[in-house]
Amino acid sequence: MQAPVSTKESVIILSTSQDMAQLKNSSESAGFNVLPAASPSECLPLIGQNKPMMLVHNLRNFDPSQINLFHQRLARHEHAVSMKRVVLAPDLTLSVLAMRVMQLEPHNLRAMNLLARTEMKRGEKGTALRILDAADKLCSHNPDRLNLMGDVLLQQGKFKEAKQRYMSALAVDSRSIDARESLSRCPLTEDEIEQSLKIFAEPLSESEIAAFLNNAGIHALNQDRFDDALKLYQAALSHLEDKQLKASVYYNLGLANRKNGRSSEAIVAFKECLNLHPNHSAAKENIAAMQTLADAC
Repeated sequence: MQAPVSTKESVIILSTSQDMAQLKNSSESAGFNVLPAASPSECLPLIGQNKPMMLVHNLRNFDPSQINLFHQRLARHEHAVSMKRVVLAPDLTLSVLAMRVMQLEPHNLRAMNLLARTEMKRGEKGTALRILDAADKLCSHNPDRLNLMGDVLLQQGKFKEAKQRYMSALAVDSRSIDARESLSRCPLTEDEIEQSLKIFAEPLSESEIAAFLNNAGIHALNQDRFDDALKLYQAALSHLEDKQLKASVYYNLGLANRKNGRSSEAIVAFKECLNLHPNHSAAKENIAAMQTLADAC
């Protein structure tokens, strides 16, 4: 089968190594295909070979003679003449790239995503959400943006709205790992568990389904939502055939019961774990500890 053609816009980033990682990570998080150039001499061949939509150059720390020669050659380059250029000097922050791109293209969706992520990191959740809402009106049903919107809403404690965004992201891309992991952090009702499984059950392996439900159970337990954790573990068991996977879920079920003072149920779960995985040392240790405690009482 032929590999799908990438729809990402290519951007060449010319920078020294001390700033490259920051620029590359922020650009990739916005959805650009990044082509790094470590020196001006590397940049021109990359432009000719890839014909990117934009050149981002941070020329600080390069030798002045290199910069002068670079500008002369750039002015004579067939593709570079019409290419957008973003100059990052002397200031370099996470939001600079997005702001400069949006000055050139006010409706550039990837730049809007990048700026929203930056605002989130600064704690400006309301601003991030407004940027994402504006981007969503320009191009809806983008799973990465839907997931990012869910993250902002989740941080604001708006669980219902966050879950809706994650579910929408999964409806568009059922293999979205970010959306699955984010959804597992939310308190889920039984209907929402079933709905999420129906959305992405078909393309997922048994282990991936188990991981989603198991992680959701762990998050529920960490939030002291004991009943929700039990439902999630039971749902995981009902979807599993693999013995090793079931053993792991039974072990977590045992931990949940033990944490909540249900010793007899915990021992039953740990024993079920051992029936499936006889060498599970942690399950053995928990049973021994609980029996020692019971004998001392």
